[in-house]
Amino acid sequence: MNDNRLIRREEAVSPVIATILMVAITVVLAATLYMMVGDIGGEGVASLTARISHDEDTWFQIDSMSSPNRAHIDDVEITVRWNNEEATGYLEKEFWRGLNVDDEARAGSRFNVTGLSGVPEDLTVDNILEIQFRIDGYSGFESVTP
Repeated sequence: MNDNRLIRREEAVSPVIATILMVAITVVLAATLYMMVGDIGGEGVASLTARISHDEDTWFQIDSMSSPNRAHIDDVEITVRWNNEEATGYLEKEFWRGLNVDDEARAGSRFNVTGLSGVPEDLTVDNILEIQFRIDGYSGFESVTP
């Protein structure tokens, strides 16, 4: 009896190998997604935008913030440039006004630049050349020239 059916022996990847491949692909995809939207290298995916205006002699107000729209004062780095000098640092709470209950700066918050180490107490807006406002973990900064 002659059977006209073609008999083929098909081989496939074993279930163990298939499972390992699926897990590996999932890990690679998850890592790629994390790198695209995660906090890699200390830089956030959003850039800081803010407007800062001066109010009194050395008090400056944050008129608006976005990406982020608020930040803890320990994360707000301020640089002041005057004459041929510069000071960069973080301000203690006493040099801030208009914070929310979590000590976060936001639109409407004000800061006094004489609170930075190295900035003379008698510095006035007329002597300040530039103020930079930067938030840790975010790229970019905003500056104001009084």
